[in-house]
Amino acid sequence: MALIDTLYKAYELINFLSKPPRTPLEKLAEYLKMSERNLRRYLQTLREFGYHIEQDHQNRYYLVWPEGWAETYPPESHPLALSRQVLWVRQVEIIQNLTTAIESQHQVILCSYHSASEKSQRDRLVFPYRLLHDDKYLMAYEPSAKSFHPFKIDRIQGIKWLDKTFVREENSPLMDVFGFSGPEATAFQLRLSSLAHRLLLEEFPHASGMIQRKRGNIYLKGKYCNPKGIGRFIMGLAGEVEIVEPVELQDFIIVETQKLLPPR
Repeated sequence: MALIDTLYKAYELINFLSKPPRTPLEKLAEYLKMSERNLRRYLQTLREFGYHIEQDHQNRYYLVWPEGWAETYPPESHPLALSRQVLWVRQVEIIQNLTTAIESQHQVILCSYHSASEKSQRDRLVFPYRLLHDDKYLMAYEPSAKSFHPFKIDRIQGIKWLDKTFVREENSPLMDVFGFSGPEATAFQLRLSSLAHRLLLEEFPHASGMIQRKRGNIYLKGKYCNPKGIGRFIMGLAGEVEIVEPVELQDFIIVETQKLLPPR
């Protein structure tokens, strides 16, 4: 059991370093519930295994994945391959617990949820509504924020049940393929280059059912709930994505692009 826990901690560290925000040593130690000295040993061991762990000028740690590495490493024969299986098992347990909580309308706490927008990890009390996009997201109401939010399953470290139920609202918000929610959805169509198509399916594999091919062109056709999500995808692939419709999305990209330029 000690070996399993050690491997899980190692893979949990890899998973954490792979995503923003970059994190200083003391915050990593607090998140993983270990001493800074012990954490340094883990980091050194991962480097010896071949993981590219870097530090920026503010001494914040992050993981650099060479192209194609994340999909093939570690190989099945590698000691850390077992930790990937353990992580998968724990995620299955989280999904099962959430499914039961949704059905029984029980309040739950998402333990040590890693929020990229808040750049923090903390427990989140939520009312779980439904699982989305092949169980990759949880749509839930967060009473402290008085609003609905999508939560990524792989950022949840555990589920704590509360002996309290909640009354489900009739109209919960929608969620688009880019992980953004809203009360309404707007139809869109994009024309993608081969590169944009490949990167889309790597980042959002559940978008595969929205792909259409016509006369040698690749199109992504669907609905978005918030222009910020689809906007990030488009702006991150400038020259590789063409907005076919709607005009409102084109206008949004123009405004957001102008924000990148210094005032004249």
